[in-house]
Amino acid sequence: MRPLSKQKQHDEMLVSSKIKLAPVKRMKKLLQESQNKSYDPIENAMNRHPGLTRELAEKMAKAFGF
Repeated sequence: MRPLSKQKQHDEMLVSSKIKLAPVKRMKKLLQESQNKSYDPIENAMNRHPGLTRELAEKMAKAFGF
């Protein structure tokens, strides 16, 4: 019998592993944080790229058709 490929070994490991859920307190905190934030793609890009300005981000978005 051929040895299992790395992918099959990984798949079998995932099937046999237990799911670890986050504590209820942490989940409630994460949900509260996500409800307080609105999704603004330009704001998100500015947070990820500190030198990016809103004007430049809007100009780039318009150039790419967003």
